[in-house]
Amino acid sequence: MSESVESTPQQSYQPQWERSTRIMMTVFLIIAGVYALTLIGSVVQMLIFAFLLAFIMYSPSRFLKRRMRLPWAASVVLMYIILVMIILGVVLVILPQFVNGANRIVLEVQLAYVDLQARLEQYQPEDGMVDLLGQQVDFNFLIQPARDFILGTQNDIPDIAELNGDIPVSPEATPEPTADSTPTADTTNTTPESTTGVTSATPLPIGLLESVDFQQLLNGIFNAAGTVTGTVTSVISSVTGIFSTLLLALFISFLIMIDLPKTQDSLENWVPLGYRREYVLLISRLHRVWSGFFRGQVTIGVIIGILTWIQLTLMGVSGAPILAVFTGIISLIPTLGGFIALVPLSVVPLLQGSSVFVDMPNGLFMLLVIGINLLISQVIWSVVAPSILGDILDLPLPIIIVGVFIGAAVGGVLGAFLVAPIMSTIRIIVFYVIRKIAQQDPFPGLEPSPDFGRVLD
Repeated sequence: MSESVESTPQQSYQPQWERSTRIMMTVFLIIAGVYALTLIGSVVQMLIFAFLLAFIMYSPSRFLKRRMRLPWAASVVLMYIILVMIILGVVLVILPQFVNGANRIVLEVQLAYVDLQARLEQYQPEDGMVDLLGQQVDFNFLIQPARDFILGTQNDIPDIAELNGDIPVSPEATPEPTADSTPTADTTNTTPESTTGVTSATPLPIGLLESVDFQQLLNGIFNAAGTVTGTVTSVISSVTGIFSTLLLALFISFLIMIDLPKTQDSLENWVPLGYRREYVLLISRLHRVWSGFFRGQVTIGVIIGILTWIQLTLMGVSGAPILAVFTGIISLIPTLGGFIALVPLSVVPLLQGSSVFVDMPNGLFMLLVIGINLLISQVIWSVVAPSILGDILDLPLPIIIVGVFIGAAVGGVLGAFLVAPIMSTIRIIVFYVIRKIAQQDPFPGLEPSPDFGRVLD
């Protein structure tokens, strides 16, 4: 029996490449793969999004196929029709309401900022003394620098009297009369024109008009119009580019899903028979990482968003639904997402205050909102998240934090969101390679499920 295994056609195939030839071709494939990645660098984010969308659509399509006994292609088409309907509903119904709510929050924040400036202009040092638990605490060391920072630009604005030429001349600037200086009739007599209701400031507009360079003014207007036009064009092109990228990624993911059974059979045919067990176990572990990560992060984001909405509503914060949605979405970024969400959660309460705690200072109310939200997020990540994610990623927290920074620098928000499962994937592959180099079984005592990944079963 052992002899028949050793004399398989695959091992007795001739002619075989020399060891140097195999090494050279391996290096060539690595170089060609790196060069191919540089060629598709401009569309790599779109391709990543397409593969992620196909990965997300795989489980519901497979579930629909098994439950309704539909062909694989029919289940995929039905799921993508549902997805397109959801996207249209979000764009036509939910997105306008979200934009209107965000605009309303921005307007309220701007009005609150103007009111804050007016309050700071009337601020006195004794206003910085706050009574806490019967003790007077001086907060001027915090309020005064903030006041100087907010109102500092206003000190450079010239007064209206200076613009009209009505600033009184200082005594030092007024020449003292000398013995030789005698008043003349021209300086004391009043002409008839001066008594017809025209003030002494009447010549000022003429002087201003004479000093205006109309050519420079027109050039400034044209430059400003060109800047505005360029900005609008850039925004429109960016939105159009994002929309077209999403549509293309959606179409590519649809093609991937339709052709998935053939692709799966081709990959299995490429894998030698002796490596089928390791191949299936490796793919199953990678699938567990990515599916568990998506499922866990979305669940945690929804929980954080709902609890944040309840918190802000009970505390009387304006725009609670919009802030809750933003907090839930940004919490999808591992570890650092919750801290980034604290920025709008601190600005809105600071400028607008509360409709419930009306007597509480805005600064103290902001600290209360941030403290409660931090407590909620810490409870979720310490108690709820481990039961949802378990040991799926199996990465130390410092490595995840550093990876989030690297992913954000390389791939933006998408990179920060996907860096944790990517690092876990690299860890699994590196562990597999190291065990193979050491001539050890990468998955000792494990056997693959017979129907894992089979979409047609």
